[in-house]
Amino acid sequence: MTTRRPQLLVFPRWSDNPYLSMLYLAAEADGWRMRGTTSLQGFEQWAADRLDPGDVAHVHWTNPVLAGCESDGEAREHLKRFRAALETLRERGIHLLWTVHNELAHDARFPELEKEIAEALAENATAIIQLHGHTAPAVEHAYRLPADKLVTVRHSSYAGVYPDTWTREQARAELGVPADAFAVGFTGRIRPYKGVDILCAAVERAAARVPNITLLLAGYANPSDAAAVEEVLPTSVPVVKRLSFVPDEELGLWLRASDIMALPYQRILNSGSALLACSFGTPVIIPGPSTLATVYEGEEWVRTYASDGDQAGHLAEALVAAHTGLGPASTSAARYAQAYTPWSMSRDFLAVIDSLPTTTAPLIPSATTTERL
Repeated sequence: MTTRRPQLLVFPRWSDNPYLSMLYLAAEADGWRMRGTTSLQGFEQWAADRLDPGDVAHVHWTNPVLAGCESDGEAREHLKRFRAALETLRERGIHLLWTVHNELAHDARFPELEKEIAEALAENATAIIQLHGHTAPAVEHAYRLPADKLVTVRHSSYAGVYPDTWTREQARAELGVPADAFAVGFTGRIRPYKGVDILCAAVERAAARVPNITLLLAGYANPSDAAAVEEVLPTSVPVVKRLSFVPDEELGLWLRASDIMALPYQRILNSGSALLACSFGTPVIIPGPSTLATVYEGEEWVRTYASDGDQAGHLAEALVAAHTGLGPASTSAARYAQAYTPWSMSRDFLAVIDSLPTTTAPLIPSATTTERL
């Protein structure tokens, strides 16, 4: 008789998030029974009676915990409910994994309560997954990650996930980008913390020395953010933009058309956008010093600019310096993407959950995981 594999609850399980699909490839292939919810209420229900001892609950982003809260009192009530659900998991012998994607939820309305959410997760987790070894120092001013619970599962590239059927020339022709342009790209949801205003100002300033510079912007922006972007777009530089959702089958079009992707994020712990870019052989430029710059230190496909003082000026200088000789960087990016693929990441994650104790005894929050993982 074949032994039935445990359940694996994913929270939040956003169906359109490619990282989640990539991460669980090997677990699903190995027979783990995938479950998911996107709401605090759903998480509470799974914790109460839908999971069994030995099952795993895996928390990723914490945005849903305080979603919809209009007051501090309401947010505190949501925090209380979430903390109780975490304690229920532990008391029922269900393993809790937490992947630290961000220091705090982006654009958090209640940052102090977000810290308490992180502290509750750190206390109750069986294991805490970091995407790189610089995570704990980067977040320690906000909360502590117990060293005996930390395990690293790197974020892979997106190699093979998105269609890649265009040459550079074909992509540019389809988007209307001049063949000889130095194309600076930005893809992904456009939000205030991503520094698009800095990028627009930098491209405008770089144009004095790089006359063929062109800005490519592609990604969803809500009406207020889209209006803000329109206000800061460079006036002396060609701009090719799509401030709406970009279908998966068209993402590669924008990346192939770009010479370099600029990611002027204001605060960031990890970047799927950088790994998406390298999956198409496109170099990136990011602020430094920063945690992200430390992660990619020494990588030829990653350029940096000073993130203090006149950031737009520093980024402009870096773009001027980067506008020639990017061939080796593109080769380096493609090589990096192939070195750690989604399947590799999913196998590493499977090794983590397969290493969890099989006992159904209730777990205690201070249980160490170093030996197990």
